[in-house]
Amino acid sequence: MHKYYPACLYANPGCETLTVLFPDLPGCLSQGDNMEHALDMAADALELYLEDDLREGKPLPTATPLHKVQPEDLHPECPLVAIQMVPVALPANWKRYTATMDANLLNRIDRQASTLGMNRSGFLAEAARRYLQENRV
Repeated sequence: MHKYYPACLYANPGCETLTVLFPDLPGCLSQGDNMEHALDMAADALELYLEDDLREGKPLPTATPLHKVQPEDLHPECPLVAIQMVPVALPANWKRYTATMDANLLNRIDRQASTLGMNRSGFLAEAARRYLQENRV
């Protein structure tokens, strides 16, 4: 299933990065070095945010129509660069699995996942997704 959510891109004063915020998803944000990078990172952030909601059984937030987005309320101290709909492919279902790995590696994974505000499953899924994307598998 595919959904689209509006994203607001803001220029960060004093540096060359862009911040991306989603008006419908409090706490879902990302950054990038340029427009393309910012939107790629935003798509990843959006996917992880919604996967967590789905895993926890929360309903998906309704996306605000693009013409009703009020970007000045989100990040008033930074200039708005663009508003764009970002697509996200949502998983059709979840499958439980059992894995065995070194305890030290598992502890490192858990610590890193925690610093990113993720759980172990989300971290491992994101690591696998990135590996597959980088290696075009």
